[in-house]
Amino acid sequence: MEQILFNNVTAKRNGTIWKVFYRVLLSFALMGLGLSVQAKVEPQKLYGIAGHPLIYMKVGNKSYSYKIKGVVYYTKTAKEVKNFTQEGIASYYHNRFNGRKNSSGERHNQNAFTAAHKTLPHNSYVLVTNLRNGRKVIVRINDRGPFVKDRIIDLSKVAAREIGIIGKGIGKVRLEILHIHPTGKISGPAARVLAKYAKNNDAKQRLDLKNLTNSQEATVKNNANGTEKVYHYRVHLMNLDSKKQAENMISQLKLNQIQTEIIQRGKKYDVYFSQIMSKEQANQLKLQLRQIDRSAQVIVFVFN
Repeated sequence: MEQILFNNVTAKRNGTIWKVFYRVLLSFALMGLGLSVQAKVEPQKLYGIAGHPLIYMKVGNKSYSYKIKGVVYYTKTAKEVKNFTQEGIASYYHNRFNGRKNSSGERHNQNAFTAAHKTLPHNSYVLVTNLRNGRKVIVRINDRGPFVKDRIIDLSKVAAREIGIIGKGIGKVRLEILHIHPTGKISGPAARVLAKYAKNNDAKQRLDLKNLTNSQEATVKNNANGTEKVYHYRVHLMNLDSKKQAENMISQLKLNQIQTEIIQRGKKYDVYFSQIMSKEQANQLKLQLRQIDRSAQVIVFVFN
């Protein structure tokens, strides 16, 4: 009996050793293919910015709609948010939500660097910058909301504390998308900010800046001089009769990296255009919309 038990234990140990051995071989094989078996990399160590561990997670590439308080929202796909940025008001979760299930099926953890957004795909990473004090945090989107006028993101309590909005409860922020690739590379508009804060060569080598637009490349240079470019303009196309009409108008435009979002309000539809670099670009877009439909109701918003 003792001998049989000994043999079973030995077999289990040997099995464990072989599993470890195979994992090591797999790691080397993937490295040879230019891939990586990712560990949880803390952004604090690479860029001095607290936040969710930087690890590849699959992002949905299908859009779906949902209705809250009479408003229909259409979620974005991974392709649509390639260069996503947004400015607006951030708030944070009340303590009573801790432990509750959210829209992704996860349970909310006020001590995890996560957040809610109305349309960004689940598992998207976002760099959040408090525009009042410049403090930053990286969060992962795993819920929907906030469904309060003018608010664009709901942060976990730990993330809100990191950028200093706990006392006031809200704060004006900039959101910049951050893509983590299976290879471990980091890209997206937020990469230009991380380029400024990279603490070592490893941190710099993780950044993929080759797909930035000209304006984003200029921002990288501005960051090196201690300044950051802020997008100040947004255009609203209002009171369209159908989603199809909104999509048709968007398809006729030359947007050049401008982000679009269609929102249903009752029986009417609005289109929001964001990531607009200048007053000239905003006015050009307004002119294009009027050329397509002279009766179009267009409003240009300017943010200081």
